[in-house]
Amino acid sequence: MGEIKNKEALVRKILEMKPKSKDSDALLLAIFWAKEIGDFELNGPTPLTAKQFLQRLAMGDTSNPISIWRCRQKLQEKYELLRGDKYQVRQKHSKKVKKEIIKWDDPENQKELF
Repeated sequence: MGEIKNKEALVRKILEMKPKSKDSDALLLAIFWAKEIGDFELNGPTPLTAKQFLQRLAMGDTSNPISIWRCRQKLQEKYELLRGDKYQVRQKHSKKVKKEIIKWDDPENQKELF
């Protein structure tokens, strides 16, 4: 939880300043990492190749995308103004997925899957 909580201020700022990021994890991640990488480069911004960025991501030198995504989810759950247009659609879809998972655990329903 600490990793997610530490990202809350920046994620919230991005959601408030860039409304399209409310519905786009890709945009949220791009802005978050651009800010984060800029903060890593204390001597001024240094151009970073895609390969260098992916190496940093693989080595854990950038924030985990899942932590950023979860932070967005929690903020949108808690603060209605941070929700995008797709929030309700995602909520309905999550209920459907939960039902499918429950069915998955039922041995009678597993027969239908195979």
